[in-house]
Amino acid sequence: MRGGNAAKVNTRTSATTANKVALGLLVPVLAAFGWIASADLRTGWSDDPRNPAEPGPNGWASIARTSVRVAGFEEVGTLENWDGTPWTPPDGYRLWRLEVEVRSRLTEPRFCTVEVRDAEGRTFTPPGPDAGLPETAASTLDCGSLEEDPSLSTMVLMPVESRPATVRLLNDYELAPAYFSLPLR
Repeated sequence: MRGGNAAKVNTRTSATTANKVALGLLVPVLAAFGWIASADLRTGWSDDPRNPAEPGPNGWASIARTSVRVAGFEEVGTLENWDGTPWTPPDGYRLWRLEVEVRSRLTEPRFCTVEVRDAEGRTFTPPGPDAGLPETAASTLDCGSLEEDPSLSTMVLMPVESRPATVRLLNDYELAPAYFSLPLR
């Protein structure tokens, strides 16, 4: 009787060891599979810079049935407040108005975040409502289906020493990893 029980114990020990070995091999195999399967996703969403769509000779950059170009970029010295008094940028800053022209064949709206980069690579975005601007500076522009006016504008505050170089229009949902990259001036 004793020999029969010993055989059962050895069989259970062998099965337990085999399960541990299989589980030990399964984890690295699944990790490798996950890494390989997610390569496109990791490349598309986490790389910076992503894939810039730069303008052609005519000034238009195109992505997914939408084209954009810089229609204007100029320094704004003074704005008028709601009460008629002048508003000027804080000391050490300049206010810039960016105007973008859009052509699109999309039927659904697509909004892009605005980033202005200077020659040193620093990024500036339109100021929020706390900046006290008399006009609203939109942080996103419609870079998709436009019903009427294809010209959109926003404003960006930058330090006086900054030299504006490019504007980026990004949309992390429909366009990524592509984005519009347009030179200024």
